[in-house]
Amino acid sequence: MRRRDDERHDCADPSSERRIHLRFENRARKLLSYSVDSTRGGGRGADLPPQGTEVVVPLPPGELSVACFDPAANEDPSEQKRAKLDVVDPQGLWTPSVLSATCTMAVATTSDYAAGAEGERRPPVEIASRFLEERGVLEDDDVVEAAGYPEQDEMIVRLARDVETLAVLEFMSDGSNGWLLSTVNACAGIGLG
Repeated sequence: MRRRDDERHDCADPSSERRIHLRFENRARKLLSYSVDSTRGGGRGADLPPQGTEVVVPLPPGELSVACFDPAANEDPSEQKRAKLDVVDPQGLWTPSVLSATCTMAVATTSDYAAGAEGERRPPVEIASRFLEERGVLEDDDVVEAAGYPEQDEMIVRLARDVETLAVLEFMSDGSNGWLLSTVNACAGIGLG
């Protein structure tokens, strides 16, 4: 990982680690929050405990902006001072998990499940392929594949057509080796919304 100021920070041996790790040191020693955003789309945020934490973020290579802030201050997180990081992917491990920039309008669907809901016990790529096929979305040369980094915890699948990512499907575990489709983000006009 390289920060924008070109100071090098080796966070992991690239031959063994295939995810982005960020370690937060909380010098305030009180509950804070963090926000990590990518200029290529997507972001993550959560609480930052007093002892600090290490998180894995499923964001694309490129520029990331990171902020820490006090949630009790009622300040807009987007207005906080941010550190800029450049994430490089020399091995080309990343498969896009955000909609392509050519997608000017998008639709999103989020599913909510009751406690104890049972998911399908098939690979998420198979579940996504069937979901898209049942809705008449797939074309002959479309590619349905795992997205993000190879060893990330999140299960994300994308629909690619002519190398453009037209849909991103996120799955969550049911806790019993099954997968539940939790979120679908898709370019408007492809038949998913």
